[in-house]
Amino acid sequence: MVAVTRYSVKIGDQWIAASYSSSGPGILLTTQAEDAGSWVTHEKAAQVARLATQFFKETAWIYVAEEADYPSSWNAYKGAHA
Repeated sequence: MVAVTRYSVKIGDQWIAASYSSSGPGILLTTQAEDAGSWVTHEKAAQVARLATQFFKETAWIYVAEEADYPSSWNAYKGAHA
């Protein structure tokens, strides 16, 4: 198995997750890390973090998860300021 690095974004104590509804796609906040959205590149996660910071008026943080068996495990988070 090959480990895959993914990046998630957190605002305060909540994770950013994707939302899909009949009115169109969007984002929502969740307290469950397992429900968080993730991105393959740090650049895309940084873009999401910047937009989230502007929208929510709160600092967003990028977290790194090394996926040993993607997508079934979130085994390590290390915070980094956006």
